[in-house]
Amino acid sequence: MFEIKEAELVAARAIALRLFDAGDRGGRPAVFYACALDDGEGTTSVVRALAEATARHGEAKLLVVDAAPRTRDISRQFGQSDVGTAPVASGLRNVTLLAAEHDDQGRALDGVARALAAHAAGHDAVVIDGVSLADEPDLSPIKGAIDGVLIVLESERHRTEVVSAAISELRAAGVPVAGTILNKKTKWIPEWIYSRL
Repeated sequence: MFEIKEAELVAARAIALRLFDAGDRGGRPAVFYACALDDGEGTTSVVRALAEATARHGEAKLLVVDAAPRTRDISRQFGQSDVGTAPVASGLRNVTLLAAEHDDQGRALDGVARALAAHAAGHDAVVIDGVSLADEPDLSPIKGAIDGVLIVLESERHRTEVVSAAISELRAAGVPVAGTILNKKTKWIPEWIYSRL
């Protein structure tokens, strides 16, 4: 069973509050696309933490979109196997999961754009669990439908220049970048020492 620690929920809630409460969008939900530079950096874990933190604190209605057709990790974690929408079965109130359709090449972004148009209304926020930028670098099908990209970075995996170049490429293509989330941070000082500080 996938479990998120309380400290991670506190951090995720702080991120969610800043993202979802930032600015007036004329009644439409805040929409963010979460992705990593490469596979395995923890994007799904971050999306799950944002969903749990949002569901546990407040009445915001959240739509989580699974745009990773190859793995469907977030769908599996939330107990859904079919394409389409369903309330999350894991007891998270006010969270709906949408498994987006994909094309013959396994790309889901065109399906995500259609799904957002059809299903985002009635939600306060939308978080899309996307594939890595290495797998799908062209976010142009959704750039007009999102408020920003959240780039999840595994600690100590990428050089600053690589991350800066990826952000610059997205911005040059007109894709808004909301920011980065550092994940899987290594603690160089043992926990028992941290607990005494």
